[in-house]
Amino acid sequence: MTRLQDQHSTERIHTFNVIPEEEGKRLDRLLADRFPDISRERWKRAIEEGDVKTSKKKVASSYRPALGETITCRLPELKESSQPVPESIELCVLYEDEWLAAIDKPAGMVVHPAHGHASGTLVNAILHRYGKKLAADRDPVRPGIVHRLDRDTSGVMIVVFDDAVRRAMQRLFRQHEVERVYDAIVWGDFTAPRAVIELPIARSGVNRKKMVVREDGKPAITGVEKIDGNGQISHLQCKLVTGRTHQIRVHLSHIGHPVIGDPLYGGCRGAGKWPSQLLHASRLSFIHPVTKEMISFESPLAERFKPYLDEIDMSHQNHT
Repeated sequence: MTRLQDQHSTERIHTFNVIPEEEGKRLDRLLADRFPDISRERWKRAIEEGDVKTSKKKVASSYRPALGETITCRLPELKESSQPVPESIELCVLYEDEWLAAIDKPAGMVVHPAHGHASGTLVNAILHRYGKKLAADRDPVRPGIVHRLDRDTSGVMIVVFDDAVRRAMQRLFRQHEVERVYDAIVWGDFTAPRAVIELPIARSGVNRKKMVVREDGKPAITGVEKIDGNGQISHLQCKLVTGRTHQIRVHLSHIGHPVIGDPLYGGCRGAGKWPSQLLHASRLSFIHPVTKEMISFESPLAERFKPYLDEIDMSHQNHT
């Protein structure tokens, strides 16, 4: 049987479990996203040649693994130049112990290296700070990473230093035992004081970078509470019940309240320069997988929110 190999590399085997962000993806796309140095076409060949195994006896490129499903794949050794390298990038560390850390990720920072983002990522930064302490769990492209934030979303992220803790944290995310609270400023007057948005989400068949609300999509639930507003824009607090790709952005856009500054989902209205999308992971809470204590990490709203919050406050003053 032909194996993935080339004249400059040696083979290695990776085993991993499907995380929430990967659920619902085709197997070939999932692998190409997880291992960005290997093309999707090459993964298709590898799957056809039997170099990718799941808990199912037989899989095709179109197979969509379930959340938590184990995948074993044979792939070439990454070239040295394509391995993530430590970079001296300033990090805001909210908390750290011997098992994990909470990082306040800035907007504009990609979580891990991928095509077009080989450096300047959170992984490059945490490699510099923590080095080999990070849990790799046979995934050197994303050491220490157990969940993600979109590039232009700021706020709390967890990184882990122990492979057992990594697996435990993935299980907490998978079982919806991590409370994730986000602040968003959106267009329009969100009139309900509280709401639950329960709409299924799938990848767009037109724009593969975009997610859409669709009947055949994965179940997705977002809790929303209105904090303030001025009739033109609204400050919302959103709680993820599920964790689909772009979930908050998709849900709010679908009901007519796109996140301000979000170019993908209608948040950039009119001419002018927009800030990074006004979406911020403000709080993350869970039971520590080792100490078994409830822990909660909070990140203050990023500076880019201030002009919009001031605008809301000013409108209240003008009406008094």
